[in-house]
Amino acid sequence: AEYLRKKGIEVQTYASRKPDVVFSINGKKIALEVESGIILVNNKKQLLEKIAALEKDYDEWYFVLTDRKHKNAYKQFGKVIDSRYLRSALSQMVK
Repeated sequence: AEYLRKKGIEVQTYASRKPDVVFSINGKKIALEVESGIILVNNKKQLLEKIAALEKDYDEWYFVLTDRKHKNAYKQFGKVIDSRYLRSALSQMVK
């Protein structure tokens, strides 16, 4: 969120049921959902509900994984960004 704000992009952050970070670029509403991998292991139903809401409410959305070992598991549900490459991915979106 801080990186996007420095680029002059308005960002909303949430700690509830909404995505962790929401912003708009070129008229597209984009959401970032930061995941550690625990929800996939402990509550797959909750993850699927979260994905349905993301699909409904946002033009684009991404999982940002804090633990890269879960990348393949999350890829089956949506686009994944490894947190190590988040700045680079956001730079591409901002262009």
